Amino acid sequence: PRPPAALLVLDDLGRAFRVAMDLAGRTPRLLREALRSGSDLRLEVKAAADLYFKTLWRPSETPLNLRIGSHRRFDWIDTDLEDVKAVRHALGGTVNDVVLATMTGAVRKFLQHRGVEPGGLDFRVMVPVSIAARTGRSDELGNRVSTWMVPLPIGERDPRRQLEILRKSTARLKEERNALGALLWSELSGLAPATLLSLGSRLTWRNLPCNMVVSNVPGPARPLHLLGARMLNYRGTLPIANYLGLATVVVSYDGKLQYGFTADWDLVPDLDVFARCVGEAFGELRAAAT
Repeated sequence: PRPPAALLVLDDLGRAFRVAMDLAGRTPRLLREALRSGSDLRLEVKAAADLYFKTLWRPSETPLNLRIGSHRRFDWIDTDLEDVKAVRHALGGTVNDVVLATMTGAVRKFLQHRGVEPGGLDFRVMVPVSIAARTGRSDELGNRVSTWMVPLPIGERDPRRQLEILRKSTARLKEERNALGALLWSELSGLAPATLLSLGSRLTWRNLPCNMVVSNVPGPARPLHLLGARMLNYRGTLPIANYLGLATVVVSYDGKLQYGFTADWDLVPDLDVFARCVGEAFGELRAAAT
């Protein structure tokens, strides 16, 4: 049964008190950290401010960014990991840069299929990134995952030029430590009372700073087995939120880069077309590299 309102208020007050006591206990350490040259805290504050101003402006509206329903579609496509590495060696960048360039070409083609001219559109993707190794903090367990907001140059026609633009964008994000800023915002959200956090999250989804989520996860390089049976494929899926009608998970496994697409059933009835666009976009990158 739903708890009474008075109990919810007491819970929020108790939580606020505990947060205040926790902050008071951590203040001396935070001050020492802030005064230390090159400290993570100073970098996080600077990156958080930079990220805030970058996300004040909403991206362009597209057919993928409307209200979603309760039903989902799922599709996938595979690319050869050696081909991806060949593109990286020939044109530069990282595997993640090649993935983002592939998504750039795919989004451009898909929007044209929908009758939308991609030139002049501000299309951004949210890219989860691990920062466990970058922070150097040994007092925390598990992975520390933050996000980048990466604009895809869908107005550019040349796949080589798309990859070059993305290489510069991701290099700048690394240099500015934007992932630390996103992590600080997520940690600060834990200080808000539950009711305010709930209201804020609803407003946030209506004013998203991105058009799509693209998650690239390194997987096992060798095949996995269970009781002698070989696992053939490794597909990833993401929950989608309102106004985010399509999400992509890319997982490397046993010599393949496997794209998995989760979409709203009604918003993206042509998900198979998007999967085909991803294959065509990577084919153009591979041709440019050779």
